[in-house]
Amino acid sequence: MATTTQPNLFKLMGPAIQALAHCYNEPLQQAIEQSGLTTTSWNMLLQVQGAEPGALTLDMLARKRPYLERARLAAQLTTATEHGLLAERPAEAYQLTERGRTALTNTFDAVHAALQPYQPLPEATLERAAELLLRLVEATVAAPEPADKQDLLSSRRTDPGPQSSAAARIDQYLTDLLAFRDDAHRAAWQPITSDGPAWEIFTRIWRGEANTLAALQQQLARREHSPGSFERALHDLAARGWISGDGTTYQPSQAGRALREQAEELTDRYFYTAWNVLGETEIDELHELLSRLRDSAPPAASG
Repeated sequence: MATTTQPNLFKLMGPAIQALAHCYNEPLQQAIEQSGLTTTSWNMLLQVQGAEPGALTLDMLARKRPYLERARLAAQLTTATEHGLLAERPAEAYQLTERGRTALTNTFDAVHAALQPYQPLPEATLERAAELLLRLVEATVAAPEPADKQDLLSSRRTDPGPQSSAAARIDQYLTDLLAFRDDAHRAAWQPITSDGPAWEIFTRIWRGEANTLAALQQQLARREHSPGSFERALHDLAARGWISGDGTTYQPSQAGRALREQAEELTDRYFYTAWNVLGETEIDELHELLSRLRDSAPPAASG
């Protein structure tokens, strides 16, 4: 069970990464384009690298990225292969080609080079944040549950090493922990259902973020689901008794709300179990450090 301070710290992790990312977003995008990649193909290379030393199969990818339809994932693998970034070794199992590996390396070199001189806070402050975060990461890697930590272990492959700047290490460790949050949540809900798109739609309804078909389609447009998939998902969720509605608006049923809350509680249990490696005083200290890092970001451009 999470303490009061732990969720507050977790909520700071994304904004803290964003405070660092403003200095490397442009170099990263330039490196992606110069390597002949798109953001989609770059993400696919990360997924394949994460499966090493083995190969990545479509089944493995579909489990790691359950909110995307299987046909779309298959098309992305095919496109990356056609562009010489991946090779099927063996058939229907994908590994990086030399070109793909070089392209991926170049993008992370650009990120780490941008972060190397970046010092938004005093060096000792950044080093202390990096030290505390590394302890969280190492304890999380060693935690027995969940056994499947695909995203965390994949993220760890991009670690720039102890010789890199504190900013680069902080960015890495925060990314690691956010990746593990995805692992923890998948471990909590995938035993309940294998239908990732429907689970994501259910989550939007449970959170009160969308309660109509149009709102769901708008919020999840980036998923590029096939025609009719939203209607099928809503029908399935209603048949399971997880949502109710009049055909226009939807809301979680009492049973659905209880089930979704149980999944969230299990996610938290998986995610925070290793955090006892830090004492409450250290959690509070890290919260302060990440707050300062978040606040170091330049103001967003207006207009």
